[in-house]
Amino acid sequence: MNAKKTFLFAVGLLFASKVVGQQILDTNTIWSEANRKFYYIDNDTTVIGEYTYKNVHSYYGTDIHYSGAEQTYLVREEGERVFWRNAFTNEDYLLYDFGLTVGDSVYVTPDSYDTMDSTLLICENVDTVFLFGIERQRLTMRTTNPSPYYSTDIEYWLAGIGSTLGLFNSGHLNTAIVDQMDPSLYCCHKGFNQVFQTENSNFCYGSGVSLESYLVSFVQVYPNPTTGKITISSKSPISGIDLYNLYGQSITTDINLHTNELFFSEIEKGMYFLKIIINGNEIIKIISYE
Repeated sequence: MNAKKTFLFAVGLLFASKVVGQQILDTNTIWSEANRKFYYIDNDTTVIGEYTYKNVHSYYGTDIHYSGAEQTYLVREEGERVFWRNAFTNEDYLLYDFGLTVGDSVYVTPDSYDTMDSTLLICENVDTVFLFGIERQRLTMRTTNPSPYYSTDIEYWLAGIGSTLGLFNSGHLNTAIVDQMDPSLYCCHKGFNQVFQTENSNFCYGSGVSLESYLVSFVQVYPNPTTGKITISSKSPISGIDLYNLYGQSITTDINLHTNELFFSEIEKGMYFLKIIINGNEIIKIISYE
């Protein structure tokens, strides 16, 4: 991949907001990366000692959908710097420092499979770019000892997003890992607002698959089968819940949209269709009432 062609610039708004500093760990931020890696920040946190960490959930899957949670990372921001906590060493490692100026050097530690050694990066430039109508601070970072497996020694750090190599891949170009492709951040959303995408628009949350379709895979209904109540869990706000019999007839029952709970009462036991509406998308689940 040509690093100079990493960005898809939006032809923009006359008045656009500007993002500087870190601001990466916003709730409902979603990253999709090469090799089908997927990261999501919910509103859950973990407190260890004096620090409060955001829980970053990691998923991995196919081109069709992502599987269940694979790993949870603990990440925190401290001023202009972003750290992640390694679950094996119980130590924090630096991922980003957005306070760098041209000529500054910094050691960062990516989440690498073959080494926990820090990587030395040099800040070659600090400027701003327009991405989807927002002006973002950009740091051009060069690794001092690039791996021969990769086609570039440059990565970009974008305020509010992270590295163009991927969220936990700052300094990754220095590691001797043979990926299926160059490490790359395909796209990033904050909520349902897209804030970044690679040059190839087919690479986002799967070829031709929408963000909404991926979030559908995180809808959980439990217990199923049920003996009287089900709870619906979703990474996105639920705007509607309906129950139907096998003939497609609407069934009146007690539904609480505040808690996303459905109570079965005075209806026959058997199989039912549950329709869940999320951002205009209809998700159908089959429910067994015993």
